[in-house]
Amino acid sequence: MFDEKIMELELAGRILKVSTGKISRQSSGAIVIQYGDTVLLSTANRSKEARKGADFFPLTVDYIEKFYSSGKFPGGFNKREGRPSTNATLVARLIDRPIRPMFPDGFNYDVHIVNTVLSYDEINMPDYLGVIGSSLALMISDIPFLGPVASVIVGYKNGEFILNPSPKELEESELDLIVAGTKEAVNMVEAGAKELDEETIVNFLNGLDFYYLNDEAYFFILPACIRYGLKKFEDNEQLDYLTFFLSDKERVNYADEKIKILVVSYLNLLKKLNFSGYFEKEEKECLELWK
Repeated sequence: MFDEKIMELELAGRILKVSTGKISRQSSGAIVIQYGDTVLLSTANRSKEARKGADFFPLTVDYIEKFYSSGKFPGGFNKREGRPSTNATLVARLIDRPIRPMFPDGFNYDVHIVNTVLSYDEINMPDYLGVIGSSLALMISDIPFLGPVASVIVGYKNGEFILNPSPKELEESELDLIVAGTKEAVNMVEAGAKELDEETIVNFLNGLDFYYLNDEAYFFILPACIRYGLKKFEDNEQLDYLTFFLSDKERVNYADEKIKILVVSYLNLLKKLNFSGYFEKEEKECLELWK
């Protein structure tokens, strides 16, 4: 009855299973991706006609997580699940970032990508699976897409990098890094770290082939200093904003020594990497301010 196609490969000692042709067959592209007992359904569809007069790419990415995926139901008086959680919104953005630049210029059809968590085993996180599933759904659809794009999470513990760690391993990890890219280049890196020395971070980053699209850096780091108190930067992808944010003297005055050390460490890391010439006069002044 169903012409189901299945592909399997081993990744970090676990089987990554991808199937199509059985579920959501009316979608332009639909993929069921399974890693361990975590299962995610990714679908991709587009409008029949282009959006006239649009000077932007109308892409919408949704990430839907419900309690049923982990065998639970909401407690309290109201048993209905409402709007997307903060985590669901952030994961949707995470999926959007590496995929958005892979569409051809001038393509202005409305595209809607939906990632629904069907099962979560509390070991294999569905975040990065959304990038893989969305990419594959686009690849088998009639939507022009310059992919595929893949993604993994990297942890660091006891001097060794861990590929796709569990949430428990990530809590004990000194590094929380997610990287996405194509066969040719990396187009997104996002990370946080616990007082990890610069040399370790630089050695890891030097092993990646950083790539910039249209002079806009799709590589950005969310280091420990941001996780500890500079929350506002989490909603900004422009490194120029980081300089503006850290150049505020009032922030230096109320920041404790731990945050100051982390900010200086981060700015020194930017100076050492000096990617796309971003470390210039303003960044140098910022570094002196936090010292």
